[in-house]
Amino acid sequence: MARISRVDVNQLYNDYLGQGATIRSIALKHNISSGRVYEVLKKSNDDRIIEKLEGYKKNKHSLVFDIDNERIGVVANNTKNIFVLPKYLKEVVTDVSWNEINSGYLTGRICGTKVKLHDLVVGCAIGDLEVDHKDKNKKKNMPENLRVGTKSLNRHNVEKKRKSKTGFKGVSRHLDGTYNAAINIDNKKFSLGYFKKLEDAALRYLDVKYNLFGFEYMTDEEKNTYTELLTIKYAEVGLI
Repeated sequence: MARISRVDVNQLYNDYLGQGATIRSIALKHNISSGRVYEVLKKSNDDRIIEKLEGYKKNKHSLVFDIDNERIGVVANNTKNIFVLPKYLKEVVTDVSWNEINSGYLTGRICGTKVKLHDLVVGCAIGDLEVDHKDKNKKKNMPENLRVGTKSLNRHNVEKKRKSKTGFKGVSRHLDGTYNAAINIDNKKFSLGYFKKLEDAALRYLDVKYNLFGFEYMTDEEKNTYTELLTIKYAEVGLI
C-alpha cells in the first residue's frame, strides 16, 4: 500500500468532501486500505468531515468471507442471508452495506450509486436489458448462473402463478368449457388457439415456447411437463 504524505492528507480531506465520495472510493483512488483512510480522516478538525464520519460509523458494513478459491459470500445486513459471487469481486463489495430487498435481490451503494449485487458480475443492466438468474436462485450469483436478456424474455423464466386455476402456465379456461393457450411476447399477449382438452392446450403453449426460446427459458417444471405431454401425445399417435 502507498504511504500518505502531508499533501496526500489534504487531498484525502478534499476528496472525502466531494459529492458521492466514500471511504471505499477514496481508498481505491489512492491505493490504500479503507481503515487507513478512516484513521487519517478522524484526525481532521473539519466539522463537515467529522459529521460525515459519524454517518459512516452508523452504516454497518456487510460481512464478506471466502468460501473457496473461486467464490466469496456476502451476508445481507437485514436478513443475514448469504449471497454467493466470484472471488475477483471481493475488493469491490467489501466495505459496503448490503441489504436484501423484497424482490430477493441484494443491493448496496458503491461510490454513491445504488447497485444490485448480480449486476456487478456481468455488467450493469442497460435500457430494456436486465440480468436473470437461470435457476431462479437470487443468492447464487456466479457467472454461469446469470444471463442478460430483455425484461420480456426473462419473464418466461418464472414459475406459474399460484392462483392458476388450470394448473398450467399459459392456459386459461374459456366460458364455453374449452381451454385457451396464450403466450406473452414483448408485453403483447398472443392467443395460440382453443382446445377441448386441457393437456392439448398446455402442450401447445409449451411447444411454442420451446420453439421460440428453447429449453434455457423454460422452468424445470415446464421441461418435465413438456416431456411428459409429448410422450403421451406420441403414444396416442403410435410413434412410441
